[in-house]
Amino acid sequence: MPAPKFIKLKGRNPYSEQVQGKANEPITIAALLDRAKKELDVKFKKPTLGDIWDRLEMNAPRVAIVSGSSDHPAHVMDDVTRLRCAVEVWNQGGVPFSFGIPVLCDGTAQSTLGMSYSLASRNLISDMVVNQMEAQSYHSAIVLSGCDKSPFGVLNGLVNLDLTRLNRGDHPLHASFI
Repeated sequence: MPAPKFIKLKGRNPYSEQVQGKANEPITIAALLDRAKKELDVKFKKPTLGDIWDRLEMNAPRVAIVSGSSDHPAHVMDDVTRLRCAVEVWNQGGVPFSFGIPVLCDGTAQSTLGMSYSLASRNLISDMVVNQMEAQSYHSAIVLSGCDKSPFGVLNGLVNLDLTRLNRGDHPLHASFI
């Protein structure tokens, strides 16, 4: 079966000459896909580290799966959906990554000083998204929505990042919300 074809991205490939990222990232991706293979009832050919390295070298779309964090009940990561997304990104020729965003729960903060931080947390979420997306050079995002605080903060971060990338001549940032 031939390898899936993927879109060619315009702009620079920050990993074209970056050895360290290509040394570390295949391990992370392999662990994510290995967990998906073990926990889900899906069939796909588990990639080798060489397969993953090749996709990174060819600048295949680097897709971040953004979810809640595992540290608070209102924002628990949806592991099944996250892992299914990772498999589908791989099957479509992309390179899946995953990160969680901790979010303040105003439900548990009500009637306490903690409510003073509720709205401000959206700006922090936005900054965290930009930080992760830029630091890891992700091309696009699949966002798994959590509570009412996270989608706006994530969307704000993605819009700011898209404008920044377009201003410097990079490819546009694509995102889907689930």
